[in-house]
Amino acid sequence: MNLKESIKRILKEESKSSVKDYLFKYWDKNGTSVDIGKYFSLSEFETAQYLFEYRNYDFNGVKEQVKTLIENYHECEGNEFSLRFDNIDFVSHKGSPFGVDEWISYNVYVSIKSDSPIFRALNINDPEDAEGVQGQIEDCVADMLHDTIYPNYGINAHNCYILGIYE
Repeated sequence: MNLKESIKRILKEESKSSVKDYLFKYWDKNGTSVDIGKYFSLSEFETAQYLFEYRNYDFNGVKEQVKTLIENYHECEGNEFSLRFDNIDFVSHKGSPFGVDEWISYNVYVSIKSDSPIFRALNINDPEDAEGVQGQIEDCVADMLHDTIYPNYGINAHNCYILGIYE
């Protein structure tokens, strides 16, 4: 490596450190937001990575927030239901189109209560109807988690899966 390349690498690392320091100070003073990164020419995804680091990679905090949100989420596109949090699985990914070497997301697993109002409108003789409703609920839960957890922790819901029905 020549001197010019060494200087470029050092400046790039120094710049990253300065950006990170500023972001952390900003979040200490103003609360968390992934939007602030755009002022440093960071993608939302890159800013989210700093945010998760700022949160000290708080997997337990994410899990507790997800559990609370799921247990209090009862409606999607006019369909009513009760969900139970079953599990969360954190997944590490290598490489991304966003210029990040490694990133983490999570899958969440839930069950739906058997006496949920959504079952009254469901045609149990039509498997496609049941699959459509299942997919709709899974998508709604994943979107709700993304809209709530991602801006606060910088970690994205990858998928939501309904595992079954509970009494």
